[in-house]
Amino acid sequence: MKRSKLVIELKGDDSQPLFLRLAASILSEIERGRLGPGDRLPGTRSLALSLNVHRNTVTAAFQELMMQGWLVAEPSRGTVVAYDLPSVNLQAGTVAVVATSESTPDESLCVVHISDGTPDTRIMPAVEMARAVRHALLQAPSLRGASYGEPGGAHALRDALAEYLAQERGLTTSPSQIMVTRGSQMAIYLAAATLVSPGDAVAVEEPGYPYAWEAFRAAGVRIPTQRDR
Repeated sequence: MKRSKLVIELKGDDSQPLFLRLAASILSEIERGRLGPGDRLPGTRSLALSLNVHRNTVTAAFQELMMQGWLVAEPSRGTVVAYDLPSVNLQAGTVAVVATSESTPDESLCVVHISDGTPDTRIMPAVEMARAVRHALLQAPSLRGASYGEPGGAHALRDALAEYLAQERGLTTSPSQIMVTRGSQMAIYLAAATLVSPGDAVAVEEPGYPYAWEAFRAAGVRIPTQRDR
């Protein structure tokens, strides 16, 4: 198999993150034909040992190439080269990833959604996180009859947040002053319902976050925007 003869080296300069250098090296092997559609890559552990890098670096490189359509994960086989390899067109500073499969829907041009509120999953320590979640579930008491818990959030989490805010942000606070919400929208809604009164005006940016505007409007607040003038 090609896998046994495959030699992957880290390319690029030291200013680049290791996982991007590794991703570029694997992509180079695909472009050269040394790795073809369906070929299996070494496991993350063995590749990390051979390159003397952390396993998370290999995982992040694989995830990067999966996001670009070069690799796929298959049950019982591991990570393999995608069967329908993308083609990358670079024109006028734009990047378009076009699928080559005839079975692909008409919308062959992939749309990139840019959001500053989305974490970078490429650097997430997935293995460590999964291990921590499994450990927490095994160590937790029986979940039978579990209730909603504390309305403000788990005390242990609020205690850790209070310690973090004191050490990293210089804020003196206590767990009783912290409330954990299900997301930013819930936090905005609670802030709007608590801090403002019906008829108040709130200044917002335009363009801005329309869901925040709606949360304030639901509290009876006026949102003067450019369209109102």
